[in-house]
Amino acid sequence: MCKNIQRKQNSMNPPYEHKIGRNPKTVTPCGSALAGIHLTKDNKQYKIYHFVDRHNHSLLNSADKRLLRINCQLKYMNYVKMIRGSSANIGPSTLYKMKAYLKSGYQYIEATIFDYQNARQDDVSFVGNKDAKMFVNLVEKCRLFVSEYFVEYKHVNRELQCIFWADEVCRLNYKKIGDSISIDGTFLTNMYAMVFFPNHKKFVNVGSALICYVKTPTYDWVLMAFLKCHGKQPLFVMKD
Repeated sequence: MCKNIQRKQNSMNPPYEHKIGRNPKTVTPCGSALAGIHLTKDNKQYKIYHFVDRHNHSLLNSADKRLLRINCQLKYMNYVKMIRGSSANIGPSTLYKMKAYLKSGYQYIEATIFDYQNARQDDVSFVGNKDAKMFVNLVEKCRLFVSEYFVEYKHVNRELQCIFWADEVCRLNYKKIGDSISIDGTFLTNMYAMVFFPNHKKFVNVGSALICYVKTPTYDWVLMAFLKCHGKQPLFVMKD
């Protein structure tokens, strides 16, 4: 029993102590810089009584002044270019590199690549899941101020399913040359970036629609909205 107690005491007190050493600090060339400051007798202000001038140096190089927060700002026109570039699948990093190439160097750009990326992230966070609502509000505002503007949309459980819109130019085009039309489901998004049905090697738009599902009921809804907009059926319809 005494041996067990002694063994426990030995386990609680290790036979040696681990010493932790300190790494020696390296003294920089400016380590001998000195500025002596003391409080005046009236205790109202501080006074420098000793200063080593040869160790004085600037806190910021002139080449790095563009990285200051006051100089590193994303201008409004660059912000607009970034938003429009996103619709063409041009990200903020690619846009930043293109701008640096056009200005012959990154040092001539007023913002950094992180400013472009953060601005794009803030824009996406601001829109969130309200992109469909913002689009509906936009076309509703157009219908409010333009008399011949037509818009029709369908939503299920507050989720936008289909939307069709046509401005006054589209409605005039259909009245003039609306005998035969084509429904292009890949308008300017196919690999050739071409429209399906040219009119004398040109095309005119008679309406636009967005659908969530490529199915028969959604196409039926679009055709009914098209008929409600223009008032008459075309003589010939083509679909790619």
